[in-house]
Amino acid sequence: MGLQALVDGRYIVQHDTFLKAIIDATSSNGSGTKSPLEDDWDKNFPDPLQYLPPRGEEPTEREGIAYAPDPNRSNMFDGYTFVFANMGQYNNLLAPITEGGGKALLKEAIPEKTDIDDFVRFVKGVAGEKDLGSFNDGSEGKRVVVVRYAPTKAKAGEVEWFYEFNRKVSIRLDHRLIEQNEFLDAILGVDASVLRRPLEIESSGIVAPPPTASKHIRGA
Repeated sequence: MGLQALVDGRYIVQHDTFLKAIIDATSSNGSGTKSPLEDDWDKNFPDPLQYLPPRGEEPTEREGIAYAPDPNRSNMFDGYTFVFANMGQYNNLLAPITEGGGKALLKEAIPEKTDIDDFVRFVKGVAGEKDLGSFNDGSEGKRVVVVRYAPTKAKAGEVEWFYEFNRKVSIRLDHRLIEQNEFLDAILGVDASVLRRPLEIESSGIVAPPPTASKHIRGA
């Protein structure tokens, strides 16, 4: 809901403290005196950016001003299609993606049943490509992003299965799979391009982890 509010150009506030500030601003000090809002609405209406909720675990170091409504967010996902392998993630992010002008598709991955080739073929088909190799970004100009799913509570073997599934899909596509928590920083920065990057392979042959949010912020 927070991501959807940002895309919709709404303020996000901690409701109890913000409501108290409004009540205080509408309360007069005594009989016949004006409340602060009656005296000067523009000056005394509480600043929503001073009442942001506590930060979660999303990797972002943006200042409070970044949470201010920005009309450019209403189409920041235009031209992007996000493919999900899990129904829960799909449902969580469908609204902010579509209201930001993007598309969200579900191709659910079932442990021990989903074939890697079938999943990759689906993703490449969304991009307008027929082969099973890496993305050919010039095919139709479509920007397809796969969202990584890693279960926190799963049956024995499912965590390992999804780890291998994510690793193999990213290598096949030569693009890194993004984490769900990366959406916040992209939306705050009004820059969907940070969510789509080619895969980085370290000299050891191990797939490098996604860049930290602070790296994008300092370079912004």
